[in-house]
Amino acid sequence: MTATSTETAAPLIEAMAQPHRLRDAWFRVRAAAGAPGTDGVSVEVFRRQAETRLADLQRSVESRSYAPSPLRQVRIPKAAGGWRLLAIPTVTDRIVQTACALVLQDRLASSFSDRSFAYRPFLGPRRAALYLSGRLSSATHVVTADIEKFFDNVEHRLVAQQLSAQGVDDEGVAFVLR
Repeated sequence: MTATSTETAAPLIEAMAQPHRLRDAWFRVRAAAGAPGTDGVSVEVFRRQAETRLADLQRSVESRSYAPSPLRQVRIPKAAGGWRLLAIPTVTDRIVQTACALVLQDRLASSFSDRSFAYRPFLGPRRAALYLSGRLSSATHVVTADIEKFFDNVEHRLVAQQLSAQGVDDEGVAFVLR
């Protein structure tokens, strides 16, 4: 779904709180399923009262009373040995995160490099490989990489500067970084 001109001009939090945006985010969270967060509410439990919960969520986001819940910590084994710590947000928090991502994606997509494939709809490693195969006829390999704990080390100041430079309002920037 693309942003309307009103949404594009609206502050980030107001755009996120639009009923159609929260519903779209809910459908995406529901499709991804996943484990419950610290509140114990699964996607299935949320689904049973989705309309009421979404209306309550909309009110809390609009009134600025929404606050994310603590993350549920789960250790899972790595294929190469050792453990990976997963931090699982509640279903409600995943909906808000998804709504925020959808608004930012709509607003910022035109500024992304056409060579950037990560975390973008319909893109990813396969599309990156197709892109490279058309550019590098002699290439025999494509490498994907994952920088360990990258998001744990992102400088919030730089993220804030980039979001502000792209026209995200100060309250929206603060919301993203909390």
